[in-house]
Amino acid sequence: MCIVARTLKLTNAAAKSPRLACWRKAAPRSQLDLKNSFVVGDRGGEVAMAHRARCKSALVRTGSGEGELAWQAAKWSHKPDFVASDLAEAVEWILGEAQR
Repeated sequence: MCIVARTLKLTNAAAKSPRLACWRKAAPRSQLDLKNSFVVGDRGGEVAMAHRARCKSALVRTGSGEGELAWQAAKWSHKPDFVASDLAEAVEWILGEAQR
């Protein structure tokens, strides 16, 4: 679920990841700058949502990520900007990107 969904009291349908509606509703209310935002997930749908929102994406190999890479990545319309071994590595990448 999108982190901002609870704060903005969005319905489950609007908040369910990887739906872009959550981000579009949250952006004006919370001054969320989608072009300078990041999506971290373990599924190709989250990478695709990041692309639609014009965010950068990191796919983590934990959870479903390793299987997604092995079995689904060839079908993805967009590749992640970064593939991380875990959330900590994704955060390190984000912090490095934010300094650019």
